[in-house]
Amino acid sequence: MFEKFNFTQRYILFTSLSGLGFHNNDQGHPAYLIGCDEDTEFRDHGDSPERNELFKLMCELSESLEDCTDFSPDDFITKWSEFCKMATNAYKSHKKSD
Repeated sequence: MFEKFNFTQRYILFTSLSGLGFHNNDQGHPAYLIGCDEDTEFRDHGDSPERNELFKLMCELSESLEDCTDFSPDDFITKWSEFCKMATNAYKSHKKSD
């Protein structure tokens, strides 16, 4: 199933829930807070869609799952702003539970 992914991609996918796929392992990093706004220039803030392997994997996985009825279209990550919103929502949710 994952043979087309290289080792790094598989490792990031497996460990992404711990925050590894995010800049400085920080889902609340300013790059993601800024990236939630589609009109903002975010590339100068530590991460970008071109650099982030987790974002690339999630986009590819979203495309491969588009016919899956277990997910709504809103669950998929196809834009940098969606990825940033997912990251910051997880960060905020975690902070509330502390």
